[in-house]
Amino acid sequence: MKTKVYKELNLKDLNEIEKMIKEGSVIAFPTETVYGLGCDIYNKEATDEIFKLKKRDRSKALIVHISNISQAEKIANLKDDFYILANHFFPGPLTLIVEKKDNVDILSNNNTIAIRMPNNNKTLSFIEKTGPIFGTSANISNNKSPIKIDEVLRDFNNKLSVIIDDGICKDKKPSTILDITKEPYRILRKGSVLKEDMESIIKKTINEVN
Repeated sequence: MKTKVYKELNLKDLNEIEKMIKEGSVIAFPTETVYGLGCDIYNKEATDEIFKLKKRDRSKALIVHISNISQAEKIANLKDDFYILANHFFPGPLTLIVEKKDNVDILSNNNTIAIRMPNNNKTLSFIEKTGPIFGTSANISNNKSPIKIDEVLRDFNNKLSVIIDDGICKDKKPSTILDITKEPYRILRKGSVLKEDMESIIKKTINEVN
C-alpha cells in the first residue's frame, strides 16, 4: 500500500477520504495535540487494524472524534454537564467519557465511550462528511506521540491509506480525559484543560485518579 499525503483539502480530496474511510481504510490525521490514527467507528476490521498497527493493548478503548454535537447525541446519552463543558472546551483538548446508547452497535469495552472534538479545521472538515471516527495517537504503543507527519511516516509509511498533513501540532500536551458518567467526576488523564477551570464552570468538585 502506498500512503497518500494530503496537504490541502478541497472537495475532491474530502470525497476521496470519505470513500476510503467508508471502505475500511485507516488514516492518519492532525489534531491540536498530536497526529492520530483513525477509522470508521462501525468497521470492526478497520478498528482491529489500528490495534494491530499500534501494537496496542485491546483493553484500552479508542476515542470517538466528532465534528459537531449532534454526532455525539446519536451515539451517547448526554447529560447537562456534557453540554456545559463542550460549550466551553469544544473544539479543543478535552475528552469526555459518557454513557453509550444501548442501541448503538460500535466497539466499546463496556457501556461507555470517550468523545472528543479536535481543534483542527482539516480534521473537522472530513469528519463532517464521514461522521464520527475512532482515533488514537499515531505511534507504536509506548513510543512518543507524533506532532508532525515525519514521525508518523517513521512508523507507518506504506501501512496507511492516507495521511493528512497540517504541519506541527500546536499544543504539546495531550487532551485531558474526564469521566462524567458518575459523580464525583474523575480526571483519568491530565492534559491541557485544567481541573480548576472545569470545576469553575460546572460548579462541582472533580477528583483526580492517581
